[in-house]
Amino acid sequence: MARKNRRKSATTSHLHEESSNPKQAPSGTDEMAREGESDCQEEKKQEQDQKKKGESSCYEKEPEAPSAEDNSSEVDDYADDEDGPGAGQCGAYSMKKLPGEVPEAGVRERDQVEGCLLLQADTVSLVGLTKFLVFGSSAGAVVKMGARSLGEQGSDVSDIGPKHRLVIFLSILFRWIICFFKKPMELFGLLLVSFLNRGNLSCFVGNLLTGRIAVPERDSEKYLSVVGYLDRRIELHKFYTESNREEIRKPGELPLQMEGEVMMDLCIMASKIVYENANVVQSIVNQNWKMHFVEFYDFWNEYRKESSTQAFIMCDKRKDADLILLSFRGAKTFDAYDLCIGLDYSWCHVPGMGKVHVGFLEALGVGTRDEISSILSSLRGPNPNSVKDKKVAYYTLRNKLRDLLAVHPKATFVVTGHGVGGALAALFPALLLFNEEEDLINRWSAVCTFGQPRIGDEQLRMFMQPHVHKYFRVVYGDDIMPKLPYDEGVFLYKHFCVCLYYNSFFFEKIVKEEPCWSSFALWDLVSRLLNPTWELIRGLLMGRMCGGEYQETLLMIMCRILGLIEPSVSAHMPTNYINCARIAWRA
Repeated sequence: MARKNRRKSATTSHLHEESSNPKQAPSGTDEMAREGESDCQEEKKQEQDQKKKGESSCYEKEPEAPSAEDNSSEVDDYADDEDGPGAGQCGAYSMKKLPGEVPEAGVRERDQVEGCLLLQADTVSLVGLTKFLVFGSSAGAVVKMGARSLGEQGSDVSDIGPKHRLVIFLSILFRWIICFFKKPMELFGLLLVSFLNRGNLSCFVGNLLTGRIAVPERDSEKYLSVVGYLDRRIELHKFYTESNREEIRKPGELPLQMEGEVMMDLCIMASKIVYENANVVQSIVNQNWKMHFVEFYDFWNEYRKESSTQAFIMCDKRKDADLILLSFRGAKTFDAYDLCIGLDYSWCHVPGMGKVHVGFLEALGVGTRDEISSILSSLRGPNPNSVKDKKVAYYTLRNKLRDLLAVHPKATFVVTGHGVGGALAALFPALLLFNEEEDLINRWSAVCTFGQPRIGDEQLRMFMQPHVHKYFRVVYGDDIMPKLPYDEGVFLYKHFCVCLYYNSFFFEKIVKEEPCWSSFALWDLVSRLLNPTWELIRGLLMGRMCGGEYQETLLMIMCRILGLIEPSVSAHMPTNYINCARIAWRA
């Protein structure tokens, strides 16, 4: 009932779309004329308004429906002048044209777009971005907005205050800096992976000098990613035995700390190995873990025009399984776009659900920001894949889980991921709930994420409230990813589940929100200096203190040294989260 009430109370948006060519009338005009003279006069008045504007416009319907004359005035207020800022784009303060937004017969209120905010980092110039920061002008080139943008405010220039502009400016500026080094990062990553997988320094240097870099076969069982070399552990912890597997087989029952050693260790190891190729994952699951590997996926991202979302599914047994686990891959180490996604504040308001990060929706194959209405059409359509012969994540995984749960009637499923993969893991069940997939929701046991960024706003938190007890968000130390998109006070991004926070001594604390350091607090500055130093010393001594399996690799030690400059770099690594699961001090 609560869900239905939210739908009824959702504000609806209507799109009035007419042809900009006065010689061409809309296809439905003749039929509307037959309904009566008054309807015909109203239609002609709308056509005259459109002729003056020269383009289609949309507006948000107020609680008290205004007259046609008022509507025309409101649309004119939001329209950009031909030579004004953002001309030819839609404008920062105009309502974003969303094709297909007119509700058809049988279409529910929640299927209408209510708003969006899209940062235009790829098209705006430095001059335009600076003008936007200082004066608030040239906003049409910086952001595109729909109705109900920026915290339920309107879409006028006055709504983008200095604080909003500063955050948008910094977001785009940092993304520019990262993308400037895109090619050098890719080259360095290629050289590093080639060197790590060759294992022979003299051979590698010789090939480098002669210009013949021998890149190992990427589909080989012996080929490892950078994450695989940061932490060479692939075995589940010794406490994961046949006897205590039953702790994670109880349908719908998961204690607050998830029995720490058992489920948390399985989830972080699954979140770690998903960075590898399909053959490596299959070998580890089947041979090392003695479980059943189902399938590895490489999903299409329509916005990026490439397959950039990876995930795999496994079961604890081949037959009569009790547990099905879905793991999403996080950001690639040297992929500029993946590293920038947390700095992107773009969102789409999904009616009845709330504001959701557009980048994560795109990664799941739910539409694209190039045509924002495609997000809702993808959600409500039975076959949302508009790209032929391309697999998209949400519907492919939904169908596969449905098939597996039918084959294994006692099984429940868990979703997990590290970093960006954690965001996709958190969003996936939310989309199932939005689509009322009750058969899957009833068999969904838990979500466990590690260093997960924020995915939505307060309304999304309320939408997920009945199931929030199934979410477990693990955060270590100064990991910056859970604080992104940064500054929830401006753009209202919120986490919506309990946080298991671990400090650099691996002491666990259950908090609502992980500690957020302040750049102006003296103690925070001191701790940000001391923590990386302690972590470096600890990394050098872990093997002696806790046993050989905890000895950190040379690559991880180098990452610790880099952490002396930027602590969040080393804090986000899976090594820390594996140690949290295995040696943490729990209350």
